[in-house]
Amino acid sequence: SDIIDEAQKTAPADAGRAELLCGTLAQTSDADQCYDSVARLASQSSTCGKVADARTKDSCYLYFAINKDEFGVCTSIEDPNLQSSCYSFKNLHDIQTASEQPAQA
Repeated sequence: SDIIDEAQKTAPADAGRAELLCGTLAQTSDADQCYDSVARLASQSSTCGKVADARTKDSCYLYFAINKDEFGVCTSIEDPNLQSSCYSFKNLHDIQTASEQPAQA
């Protein structure tokens, strides 16, 4: 718990150090929770790839697609339903972006 707290405090300024702290955790579930929170706090989707649990990893990637418009992560999502949802969010984003563009004369 102390290590996770320290990693979360460190993440915004030094994601690499925060990831190293997560890596020292003996329990995989604790490390996964740590990596997931560090990814979000540091705004680095690449950290999601360090999560071992597939469901937690997919959730981490989906967070970046929905909240950061980072749709390149959709290919990294393993669950077919979540991956489909990720692409749906991308399509919706693309439609909204296109509708905000001024009409071409």
